[in-house]
Amino acid sequence: MRIAALAGAGLAALGAAAEPGVGQPRPVVAISATPPRLSLAGDGETVVTLRNFGSSRVALDADAGGLAVDVRGRPRLVARGSRSAASWLVVSPRRLSVAAGGVAVVRVRAQVPARAQPGDHTGVVVFATRAARQGRIGVRMRVGVRVTVRVPGTIVRRLVVRTLRPRARRGKKHRVLDLTLENRGNVSEALARGAVRVVLLRRGRAVERLPCSRRELLPRSRAVLSVTSRARGAVLARIEVRGRPARTFRLRL
Repeated sequence: MRIAALAGAGLAALGAAAEPGVGQPRPVVAISATPPRLSLAGDGETVVTLRNFGSSRVALDADAGGLAVDVRGRPRLVARGSRSAASWLVVSPRRLSVAAGGVAVVRVRAQVPARAQPGDHTGVVVFATRAARQGRIGVRMRVGVRVTVRVPGTIVRRLVVRTLRPRARRGKKHRVLDLTLENRGNVSEALARGAVRVVLLRRGRAVERLPCSRRELLPRSRAVLSVTSRARGAVLARIEVRGRPARTFRLRL
C-alpha cells in the first residue's frame, strides 16, 4: 500500500508514506496513516494515526468511500455498492489540522444496519489535504486507509477456478497463461505467493510448476493471475489451490 502526492485533485493510491531519510529535504506535504488497513467486527471502533512528515502544517478532510479491485488487483474508489461498508463508517473528527512533525488521531467506527448480509464488507477512509501550496502549484494528497467490516453470521468460503487460457507469446520462448479465479464466498480470500500453482504435465510427468503471485479477492469478485511458461505443444494443466481440490485443463501451447 502506497500514497502519492499529486498536483491538483487526482486520485492517490491507498496506504502510508515513509519518513524522509536523514539529510533529505522535507517535502511540503507528506502525510502517513497507520495502520494502512483496519478490520472491524460488527459495530466495532478503532483509531488511525496520522503523521505529518512535511515542512508545513496541513489541513485535512476525512471521508468514507467504496472500494473495488479490478481483475488485475488494482484498487480504486467507487460509488457505494452492494457489499460496500462506506455508508456504515463514522469518522471523527471529519476536519483536522496537523502541524509539521505533528501527530493526530482519528476514530473510525462502524454502524452496521440490522439487515446487513453476513461476511466481509469493505470501504476506504480517505484523508485529503487542503490549502497546501508550493510556489504557484497547488499540492494535493489523498491517503486511503482500507476498512473491512465483518458482519456476524454464516461464513461462506468458495473460491472457484473458472478458466485457464493462453494469451500471448512473450518473445520466441515464452507463453503467457491467464488463470481466472472467482470468489463466490462472502469473505475476502488472501492468497499468498505460491498458494495457487499451475502445474503443466506431459505423459503424467510435471514439466513446469508455475507459482502465481499473491492476490486478494473481495467477496463476489474475480481475479486474473498470469504466469509465463516455456512449454510447447500439448500439455495437461493442473490448477492447484492450497486447501482445495485441483482442476485440470488441456492446452496446446
